[in-house]
Amino acid sequence: MARRLGQSISVGVPLSHALSLSRSQIIEQEYNATWQHRYGVPIPHGTLTTLWSLSVAIFSIGGMLSSFCVGVVSEWLGRRKAMLINNLLAFIGGGLMGMAKLSQSFEMMILGRFFIGTYCGLASGLVPMYVGEISPTSLRGALGTLHQLAIVIGILVAQILGLEALLGTEELWPLLMGLTVLPTVLQMALLPFCPESPRYLYIIRCQEHHAKSGLRRLTGLQDVGEALAEMKEEKRRMEMERKVSIAELFRSPLYRQPIIIAILLQLSQQLSGVNAIFYYSTSIFEKAGVESPVYATIGAGVVNCAFTVVSLFLVERAGRRTLHMLGLAGMAGCAIIMTVALALLNTITLSTVAVAVHRLMLSSPVSSCLSVPLYVCVCVCVCVRVRVCVSVCACPPQDGVPWMSYVSMLAIFGFVAFFEVGPGPIPWFIVAELFSQGPRPAAMAVAGFSNWTANFIIGMGFQYIAHACGPYVFLIFAVLLLSFLVFTFFRVPETRGKTFDQISAGFRHQPGSLLDLEKRSTELEYLGEGSLG
Repeated sequence: MARRLGQSISVGVPLSHALSLSRSQIIEQEYNATWQHRYGVPIPHGTLTTLWSLSVAIFSIGGMLSSFCVGVVSEWLGRRKAMLINNLLAFIGGGLMGMAKLSQSFEMMILGRFFIGTYCGLASGLVPMYVGEISPTSLRGALGTLHQLAIVIGILVAQILGLEALLGTEELWPLLMGLTVLPTVLQMALLPFCPESPRYLYIIRCQEHHAKSGLRRLTGLQDVGEALAEMKEEKRRMEMERKVSIAELFRSPLYRQPIIIAILLQLSQQLSGVNAIFYYSTSIFEKAGVESPVYATIGAGVVNCAFTVVSLFLVERAGRRTLHMLGLAGMAGCAIIMTVALALLNTITLSTVAVAVHRLMLSSPVSSCLSVPLYVCVCVCVCVRVRVCVSVCACPPQDGVPWMSYVSMLAIFGFVAFFEVGPGPIPWFIVAELFSQGPRPAAMAVAGFSNWTANFIIGMGFQYIAHACGPYVFLIFAVLLLSFLVFTFFRVPETRGKTFDQISAGFRHQPGSLLDLEKRSTELEYLGEGSLG
């Protein structure tokens, strides 16, 4: 399993390039220098904006396209070989980005980000699928959370290396972009020692001998009859069904409910607003009045890692559904607090200032300076009496506004913490749990495509929505989070301690019946009850 963490860390490093815009000015300057070298004139502002927007968007576009191919690739090459070959995309992408400055080519940067996005799209589906298939039932959630933990560690490492004191300079940023190559090389060296998924070998390839060998390597046991018996039952049921395509997931009543759950869980992750925070975290901290916004962003990355570890230990105790609802509720509360704090940073509603104005200008109505921005109050006072304006300027909003910057920062940290408790790790591996071996690859492709599409929409649209709504933009995310909370409460089943066949059986018999199934803690307990019967 330690070898698998490298694949997820190598996802986190390029993700941090996509999520952080703190190096945008350096790269834009490089684009301008390249344009001047080619054409002898500065790059037009519109062209520069287009190139930078394309550089940002192409990452998500690559992820969208490749995630839709997860099912085909994983069935054709197998889980392990698909992940091994996928590393070539990251190697090519990292090399192109690292050599872009030396080659004076912004095309290499854009193409490199496309390759990196393609790699991340495949990895985000292949890794949870592989981990879910090789994990014992009692540890499936915890091991699935390790995937998210490795991603956030990769993001944190890249954020730290991106500091100006390290690699975030005009001369060294290509080295930072090319660092993606290092975990890729590590993966290509270690993956051949990982066993192929026994479920894939037995159920899809009908290679019982190789499946037994893989099970022995994974469990350390010579007698793997119980695990093989479960796979035989799953294979028997799958042979009774026809081949499941992506279209069939939506047409068949058997798969329609779990695929809708899978899609909405992915949307609850991306439309929660967490990527909006990470995309523009530095500017948010600046507006919040934080003196060192870059370090505050790294602090959010530390919180990211810490609470992913918390989720790692809670997911098999509290359950997926409970943690997901807890995370959604906490994020909604933090979004509301963040909105209030950011709004109060720019608006003065202090009665003390109104009283001061009233004392100096008895002829003016006190209400004219209540609950309006400070600059509006000042302009009104200037028109009436100059000495009132001087008095107001000498009384800046000291009561409440300064500490609102800290409230907004704590709200961001809390938002990130609740995200990693539930909506961060759970949607990925619970999708693999909701489906049996046959429809799982197609379901992972649909879920991944939904996730990356929402990622693209947020990345492209958040800055325009934020400009239009101001600090109230996070109220939109609060409403979405509460909607996803209600959906999770009524429709999402608990999968903790259940085998894949048990979960599928709940959807086969009665839609939603999994909500009422008795929760068994481990697969061994389930098999033990069966043997007693």
